[in-house]
Amino acid sequence: MNNASNVNDVIEVYVLDSFALIAHLEDEARGVKVTKILKKAQQLKIIEADMDLTLKAAKLKSKYPVAYADCFAASLAVKKDAKVITGDPEFREMEDEVKVEWI
Repeated sequence: MNNASNVNDVIEVYVLDSFALIAHLEDEARGVKVTKILKKAQQLKIIEADMDLTLKAAKLKSKYPVAYADCFAASLAVKKDAKVITGDPEFREMEDEVKVEWI
């Protein structure tokens, strides 16, 4: 997801994990931040997992005791130089390699 208000602004790229999306969709208190990010977004994309992303996710899974699905979000964030938006504590394990913005 890209987020910028005008051409002079730096474009911020985010990866939303399921934790963040559920918080937004269920109107949880943590979802307020996600809702703000989504409202500012100029572009939303759903990214399919190709072989490269799958292999990067598998490498993260082999290094950290986290869910494989979380490894896909983390790998995509690294690939896109983005922040993962999450409240899932499993991401604390990967913060040395992945930028995380906590909700």
